[in-house]
Amino acid sequence: METRTFALSVMLLCLLARPAWAASEIIGNFVDMPVKTASGAPPSPVEVHDAIVNAASSVPVRPWSVTDSGPGKLIARLQTGRRGHQVMVEITYSPLLYSVSYRNSVHMNYRASDQTIHTSYNVWVKELVDHIDRALGVLTPVAGAAPVAPPAAVPLAAAPAAASAPPTPGLPQAGDTWTYRATYIRRRGEAPINPAIRTHVVKIESASEAEIVDQLTIDGGQAISTKHVKGAYLVPQGLSIFSPYVGLFLDISQPASLGGVDILGGCRNYACEADARIVGSENIRVAAGTFTTTRIVVTQSWAPAGIGAGALGGRTLTLWYSPQVKRVVKYSSRVTVGAYAPIYPHFDLELVSYQLK
Repeated sequence: METRTFALSVMLLCLLARPAWAASEIIGNFVDMPVKTASGAPPSPVEVHDAIVNAASSVPVRPWSVTDSGPGKLIARLQTGRRGHQVMVEITYSPLLYSVSYRNSVHMNYRASDQTIHTSYNVWVKELVDHIDRALGVLTPVAGAAPVAPPAAVPLAAAPAAASAPPTPGLPQAGDTWTYRATYIRRRGEAPINPAIRTHVVKIESASEAEIVDQLTIDGGQAISTKHVKGAYLVPQGLSIFSPYVGLFLDISQPASLGGVDILGGCRNYACEADARIVGSENIRVAAGTFTTTRIVVTQSWAPAGIGAGALGGRTLTLWYSPQVKRVVKYSSRVTVGAYAPIYPHFDLELVSYQLK
């Protein structure tokens, strides 16, 4: 009995002697965070830059130092504690999105094999992101007043096709327009989202059997072009959405698996996987009316690069494609697991009106 009591005492002393600094968890990167301003209009790149720098340097107790690292890129450093704990993050930004990702650290128990680090890292970076969101949230840019460059995550930007190109029957035509209501859904524990509702307007630049090029404007801001081609893919177009013209390029008339889905942006420093399946026909009512649609469900998972997809989080994206509208009439994205997402994962995007030629 005495031997057992002694062994238990030794174990207890070892646990008590273990430094609190040994606790670690998976690194949480904040990728493609939406830039949300007080006026709702996208700010200029200079306004985003200055807001981030000012926010980082004004974090109470643990202010960050920030240096420029090229167009649309900053490096933020934090040094704290008697042991000289240091962290360094890379901040990329555009008028619509910004990201904060791990770059380096000292005395933080970082382990590359499983992308873990001391728990204080995630606390400090979340604190930084909260201050950046608040700094951006007080900006009041005027819609269309400043030139806005496309964010790096938007793929395949294309120039409009020649105006003389004849329209292809069955496809959208140049000038066709869809207006959506984007609702950013606040989750428990998150800071308020301002504005929580935005207006997305999509307008066709050109359309052919090979590709469709459209422009997105958010709350009247600068238009950003995106090229859509045949296939099943996730694309960052204001929000991370699935092929909006899927029914024009693929046969979705019968329930079936679409298999693996290409991810064209929004997974920097993460390993992401996604697959999609056609569920079947469904009538759905949205603000623009009632439509007969095909429902498709996309399952996406993510994890820090190097430790395998699915280890950190995931979401389900449901969409309803209408052949009458020639585009998806509604997206609904919900987190299924995990606290840190490489894209904004919790939203609804619903068609309010449309105009086809």
